[in-house]
Amino acid sequence: MRALLTLALFATVSACDAPPPDATADEEDGPLQVSVLEDGTILLDDEEMTPGELTEALEDIEATRVVAVKVDPDVAYGKVNEVQQALTEAGVKRVLVEDELE
Repeated sequence: MRALLTLALFATVSACDAPPPDATADEEDGPLQVSVLEDGTILLDDEEMTPGELTEALEDIEATRVVAVKVDPDVAYGKVNEVQQALTEAGVKRVLVEDELE
């Protein structure tokens, strides 16, 4: 639960710095989906990767593109922190955190 709150706080702070959506942005580009599974596996649109690979994959996305992060409730805080750092290093500005409340 603590990990989810940390990621939610990060997302809120990051969203404050997000540029306004660009009217010329491709409307068919939905959010990129990042998932953090219970065992710590990180997926970007169903492709398994390390935090470093996640940073590289996200570096070239447009600033207006949303990254949706779904975190398993039982994932360790350290793994959530690695994803948070990867998003920050990639310059991601718009983050949507998806979680399941019990």
